[in-house]
Amino acid sequence: MFLMNTATFGWDLAIALMLVLGICVTIISIRTLKNRPSMTRSIIMSCLLLISVSGTGIIAYGSFIEPQLITVTRSELPFPIDQTLKIAVISDIHAGPYTDVTFINRLVREINALLPDIIVIAGDSVLGTNLEQSTTLLAPLKNLRANLGVYAVLG
Repeated sequence: MFLMNTATFGWDLAIALMLVLGICVTIISIRTLKNRPSMTRSIIMSCLLLISVSGTGIIAYGSFIEPQLITVTRSELPFPIDQTLKIAVISDIHAGPYTDVTFINRLVREINALLPDIIVIAGDSVLGTNLEQSTTLLAPLKNLRANLGVYAVLG
């Protein structure tokens, strides 16, 4: 999510400038290569094109795609107990200007669908200092359900 918020304006501007610069360099590189430049210039422009496309892709992925992913990793740990215990660990929610309630609701649905016995929220739940906004964004976490409880640390 791309918001013009005073707390995040610097990051938003930096991301926008990097994307615009990457796209401009890509376009210039492609146009230069179409004009059949000398071999040396062609190699330089091809390298510049590769770097600009890669950089722009990484910035776009890291800014818009990766923050919306929910990763589920399953591990079996050998404990000397007779029954299976399913523990869901949630971390790095970073509720703030880049996270919306829709994402938190989706997270809660996915965790509840796993039918965990215990849920642990392991910190980094809030990004920024706007307590009112963070409280509103984290409100859906009250819908988490686990047989043995939901536990959280601030992190």
